Amino acid sequence: MSEKTQKRLIQETHQGMFGVPGTDDKGLVGDVKGIKMDIREQNGRVRKNSKLIYIIMGVLITAGALGGLEIGDILHLLGE
Repeated sequence: MSEKTQKRLIQETHQGMFGVPGTDDKGLVGDVKGIKMDIREQNGRVRKNSKLIYIIMGVLITAGALGGLEIGDILHLLGE
């Protein structure tokens, strides 16, 4: 392999990994960084939605329990 070919391969590999300076191409490293940021944003949304679901479940369970107690009281009063 000639020195010129070897330098060209090194340059192409570098551009593939780190992108081409002065362009939108960020290479594999830039793509991985972008994916990392997207995953962090998704995790934040999932965490927020999970908390909301737990709160709603708690309210529904509490309302159901209180409703059950009230029905029991009404039936007890009707039975007397």
